[in-house]
Order: sequence, then C-alpha cells, then structure tokens
Amino acid sequence: MSQSKTKNIIKNVKKLVGDIVRIRIKVKFKVKIRVKVKVRVSLRLGLALGLGLGLGLGLGLVLNLY
Repeated sequence: MSQSKTKNIIKNVKKLVGDIVRIRIKVKFKVKIRVKVKVRVSLRLGLALGLGLGLGLGLGLVLNLY
C-alpha cells in the first residue's frame, strides 16, 4: 500500500511540474503572439469573458430559481 501511494504521489508531482512547465511555455508563446495580434486577442478575450460571465450568471440565476 505505502509503496503504491508514494508512487502515485511522485506521479502527481511529476504531472504538476510538467503542467507548470507547459503553462510557462504557453505563456511565453502567448506573449509573443499577443504582441503581434494584441487587439484581436484582447477583443476575443473580452468577448469570451463577457459571454462566460453572462452564461455563468444566467445559469446560476436559473438554477437558483428552480
């Protein structure tokens, strides 16, 4: 039991580290891309955030009512 648990913990740590590294790489690329198409990205992000918030609030209200 203890061996498998430690193996799982090590796996999870490796996954986390890998994810962090990937996220950092993505952020670097995003920064490079953002410099090129700053306006488009910001508009898309704004629309996505607006839609996401709107849908989230709408669903929350609907679920609360029912």
